[in-house]
Amino acid sequence: MSKFSSVVFGALIISGLSACNGSGDQAALMNPSANSGGGGSSKVTPTPAPSGTSTPAPTDVSGLYTGSADFATYVSKFVSDGAIQNVDVVPGMGNPKLEIQLGDLSAYGQYVIGLCESGGGMKRVTFSTTFWNSVDETQRELLAHHELGHCVLGRPHRNDLLPSGEVASIMYPVIMSNATYQGNYDYYQNELFTQAETSQATTTPDSDGVTRHICNIDELGGGSSSLSH
Repeated sequence: MSKFSSVVFGALIISGLSACNGSGDQAALMNPSANSGGGGSSKVTPTPAPSGTSTPAPTDVSGLYTGSADFATYVSKFVSDGAIQNVDVVPGMGNPKLEIQLGDLSAYGQYVIGLCESGGGMKRVTFSTTFWNSVDETQRELLAHHELGHCVLGRPHRNDLLPSGEVASIMYPVIMSNATYQGNYDYYQNELFTQAETSQATTTPDSDGVTRHICNIDELGGGSSSLSH
């Protein structure tokens, strides 16, 4: 067993061919035909509907996580976005308390930009320092929502596509472009929070009581969306 298999983790990558442009937009997506997540058609019909609800006032999140105050903006946005969908995400940030940090994730794969580790008394999100410091606010929000989706909502990756060919969820294992996110904002917000209860990982804990959800980042980096559980 790999030394990285002692805790639950979900990793987000950028495609091997994608690169930051001047605005920090990660526009390249994986080949849609390689991301059906289990055979058959890779296209699905979106089920969540736009909420149409106005954004609530910013939330004080200083006591909800351990880490730099610089992350408060993104944690607050996650809490507020959940509230718009009538989902209280705050309980998921405790027991153990959520930890957020920047770090070098190259040991997990060349294109890994985010990591959630959960189990063994920890609930920790790590953002790639290189990626975080080179992209714009929208890409940071997408990365934060994705990793908090793992660590707070308990969501696994979602690999399917919409009929338009766009990714079906913020929980897709490759970060989407700003244009895709902003052009379908209500849908992606609603899907992230309202699908959480029905899409949580149901893997059986190992003999030591730790559930292990490991993303095969080498295969993802090569253009395949295979996941191992």
